Amino acid sequence: GISDVVLCMPHRGRLNLLTGLLNYPPELMFHKIKGNPEFSSGAPCTGDVLSHLVTSVDLQLSSNKLHVTMVPNPSHLEAVNPVAMGKVRARMLSKQTGPYSVNQNEESNMLCMQVH
Repeated sequence: GISDVVLCMPHRGRLNLLTGLLNYPPELMFHKIKGNPEFSSGAPCTGDVLSHLVTSVDLQLSSNKLHVTMVPNPSHLEAVNPVAMGKVRARMLSKQTGPYSVNQNEESNMLCMQVH
């Protein structure tokens, strides 16, 4: 079965998916909605717009664990597709699964999901 999902999607529905399915804390989202930064005041950086929030989470589904990563989305949706595909390829390579397994006929347990 699938153990890892790398997800890229547009802005519409992104916040709902983050909080509803991917366990993103609503408190953090509302903190950001109110115009507060994601980082402490002493951090030498700035945040991004609300619709670019991301997460990486382990979900427990019945007896299986599923790791889901939502990648950052730039303004142009299609620009993130090769990033998501490369992320899945790198995971397959590092975990030696799919075409990078010892037995190259092994099926991959990773999924790149591109929602448009």
